[in-house]
Amino acid sequence: MSSLTLPSEVLPALEAFARALPPPAADLLLLGDGSGTVCSQPAGWACTAYDRRRQQARLHVGALSSGTNNFAELFPYLQALWFYHQQPGIHLPVNVHIVSDSELTVRCGNGQYARRANGCWWAALAWFEEQGYRLQWQHVARNSTPWNHLADLLAGRQRQLLVAELPAVTDEACGWLRPRRPDPALWTCQYSQATT
Repeated sequence: MSSLTLPSEVLPALEAFARALPPPAADLLLLGDGSGTVCSQPAGWACTAYDRRRQQARLHVGALSSGTNNFAELFPYLQALWFYHQQPGIHLPVNVHIVSDSELTVRCGNGQYARRANGCWWAALAWFEEQGYRLQWQHVARNSTPWNHLADLLAGRQRQLLVAELPAVTDEACGWLRPRRPDPALWTCQYSQATT
């Protein structure tokens, strides 16, 4: 997982987007997306986090070796909230507006659907709510904003990087882990040197 501060030139567009959202006004705007298939395959995510109080925008991206699409759609917001919570001087409560193209994630976030799948991650999100993060979820059509398009692109690339590289890295790592046959000649030399 990583985080990158975005240039200040993007702030006016993010501010305009934040002002166009329904009330309450967001202190923290999260626009993200995930990319995944089934649990046995890699998943990736990305999120633009706009901190209106500090006038800063960060891009969070990440991937892991296995995760469903529903996991990947939720995790960008957990990463962004976790990062935000680590910053010094945060003032709670925080109004958070989460914008996602995943209708299922938004409906679970708004309480319209039960949070059964990925319960441990929803529990982590509930922890933020208990700390004073007021989450409001907004559904948008896929790639309907430049921010969701960026997140979609980066999430897909993160996942594809793991799909492409994981087999090669695993083969290389397994080479290091394979048991090696000891060379009896080395034992003999070390033994004979120790006894003389």
